Amino acid sequence: IVPNVTRQNTGCDVILQRDKLPPGVTAQAEAAPRNPANFPILFSAEAQAPLSSTLTHFTLKDPKSDLSGPFFENIHHIEINNAGAFCSTRNERLTVAVIEEAPFHLQLQAPIVPLVRNGTMSLVVKAIRQEGFQAPIKIKIPWRPPGVGAPPEVSIPEGESEATIALDANSGATLRKWPLTVTGEASTKQGSVRVSSPFITLALAEPYIAGSIDLASTVQGKNVTLICDLEQLQPFQGKAQLTLLGLPHKVTAKPVQIQASDKQVQIPLTIPIDAPVGKNKSIFASVAIPHGKTHIPHQIAQGTTLIITPK
Repeated sequence: IVPNVTRQNTGCDVILQRDKLPPGVTAQAEAAPRNPANFPILFSAEAQAPLSSTLTHFTLKDPKSDLSGPFFENIHHIEINNAGAFCSTRNERLTVAVIEEAPFHLQLQAPIVPLVRNGTMSLVVKAIRQEGFQAPIKIKIPWRPPGVGAPPEVSIPEGESEATIALDANSGATLRKWPLTVTGEASTKQGSVRVSSPFITLALAEPYIAGSIDLASTVQGKNVTLICDLEQLQPFQGKAQLTLLGLPHKVTAKPVQIQASDKQVQIPLTIPIDAPVGKNKSIFASVAIPHGKTHIPHQIAQGTTLIITPK
């Protein structure tokens, strides 16, 4: 679950406290920083946990000052257009229950490199299916760290066991290590069932490189070279590969190699005679920074402009 935290006259971090849970059930949540205003709580049941339930009372506490506040759930039974809730129930205890085992489980592959600001990352979700269960599974990320983007939903197709989720971080993403989980929902003989993967750690970090590309102009059929100015923000070893993306239709550019010491790189563009005329402002560069046996994807020079005029 992802509760919202409301603070008044304080900007503290908070930790989750609780009383009893059903036997074999744990609730996992890291200390919630003052930003963002919500945080994920992961409930897990052991394989041998008995079928049972509890009404559990939760509180939020500032570990430094011992200030605490209630944890409650508002259920709106009737809402009237824009007038808001007409009939609501406030519960200060949440029902936590252990039910029959779901016919599938999820595993989210932990990344071995950080997600950098203005960078991207692909995470692999694997489904462990019970024999005979083949239904498609809808995968969602119920909570994302501040500044991290992801698609609203991906799907593991019928009979398959894997899907990929693309993450991206903007220039203001909060730098620290964050917990991350995914949920999966599928139709079963007992109805719709939703499960979560265990938490993994997603590290957000500063980028290794930044860059910009000046406006370029050419005519149809005349090749042009883009000049990319580079700024090293962190040292790296080996050669990185820079690839232009978002080029106009039929315009091409080969990837180029760069090193940490490079201050500038030239990128030749091939402009065919039938290249579309106009101003293209969606060009950017994807840079794969080497990191051990893998790489850290970066995006630089967003909004690069190329003007193609008629011959």
